[in-house]
Amino acid sequence: RDDLAVAAPGADVSSQESAGLVSVYRGSVSGLIDSALNYTQDSSDVNGTMLDASEAFDRFGDALAAGDFDANGADDLAIGVPRESQNSESAAGVVQILRGLPGVGLTLANNQLWNQANIFTGEDIANGDQFGFALAVGGDMSDDDADDLLIGSPFEDVLVGSTTFVDAGAVTVLFGTNDQGITTFHSETYYQDDFALGENSEHD
Repeated sequence: RDDLAVAAPGADVSSQESAGLVSVYRGSVSGLIDSALNYTQDSSDVNGTMLDASEAFDRFGDALAAGDFDANGADDLAIGVPRESQNSESAAGVVQILRGLPGVGLTLANNQLWNQANIFTGEDIANGDQFGFALAVGGDMSDDDADDLLIGSPFEDVLVGSTTFVDAGAVTVLFGTNDQGITTFHSETYYQDDFALGENSEHD
């Protein structure tokens, strides 16, 4: 039975304004269960080693996407935190992934955290990129039974030749794998210049 994930990125958490919160309502034979499982950046084991506790204006949950990234039969949840600061760069953005287990649902075990530095696509963490501003599940693009994840960074600056186009934007593709979930294997980042669409990167 399907569950429902609801984001409140403007929610205050531990007196931190707009730190953000995600609530998950489990499905049952009679519909959604009223009591929700609530997740914030303060949740045990969500922080990992790279995130701080809930901070003002991080907007945890600004984007959500559910997909079975490890092909175990249960959906995982990708959570965008586009205003998260990284390496002293404000609003660089991160994406947190909570893993789902068959018959259990979402767990905090083996959760994953991705930023522009640890996906190995040549992109650096930069001020204002807002990595994770938009999320989408691309289906099984690599034909391995695991869903893949697309991550939007609408304010990414793009260097074309000797010209830097400010806020031109980028989309990163992370591929799911059986058992392991999202990995850096074959990860890619695309810009408007990469497609024969008659559009080039601009100061958008």
